[in-house]
Amino acid sequence: MPEIPKFHEFMRPLLEVLQEQGELARNDAIEAVIMKMGITDEQMAINQESNGKPIVRGRIGWASSYLRVAGALIGPKRGFFALGPCPVSTT
Repeated sequence: MPEIPKFHEFMRPLLEVLQEQGELARNDAIEAVIMKMGITDEQMAINQESNGKPIVRGRIGWASSYLRVAGALIGPKRGFFALGPCPVSTT
């Protein structure tokens, strides 16, 4: 089974995507992170046993949740991500 990055490994790429592209719909942001990290079709095919959803998408969701709590990410409207007021360096 291919290795899937842990949720915290998606944090920086998610912040970088939002820094580069600005506010994005949740699904667009997730797809951009998947592309940026070079996640393979094989990795995307691994689903959670409990609900059948891709593990990668769930882990990006967890990364976004923790970034939101930290103030680095906001939800300007339902289903959207944007960088928050908390200054976070992605360099």
